[in-house]
Amino acid sequence: MRHKIIIICIAAAFFALVYFYEFFEYGKEKGEVAIGKTIFKAEIVSSDSKRQKGLGARKKLCQKCSMLLVFPGQDLWGIWMKGMEFDLDIIWISGSRIIKIEKNVSKNSKDIFFPKDPADKVLELNAGVTDRKGIKTGDAVEIRK
Repeated sequence: MRHKIIIICIAAAFFALVYFYEFFEYGKEKGEVAIGKTIFKAEIVSSDSKRQKGLGARKKLCQKCSMLLVFPGQDLWGIWMKGMEFDLDIIWISGSRIIKIEKNVSKNSKDIFFPKDPADKVLELNAGVTDRKGIKTGDAVEIRK
């Protein structure tokens, strides 16, 4: 009987650990992205699998939140809307400058969006934020970890 109780407790602890890991998103890198006087909370992702998933399958993004995709180098990195549940503004960044903004990209879009010049980062925001905050190509970007 004691053996069964121990096994049940270990199993319960394991499932609780898995639940809290997912709930608190342990291991995700957090930071801030500042563009002018506007500061966004940022989830920073740099692994290939996390970049590919991006914000896909999430229901929403808070108005002051973003996802910063960090790539291994400068290139013409494409972004798709696969699995998206809300529209986005997509910002390509080279070094510390915005080089392209794709505004109000529909969650239903089947297109792949590319910058004209190489970038090493992409910032994903809720659709309309760049217009509301006056964010434009050429603006300086500061990443704070």
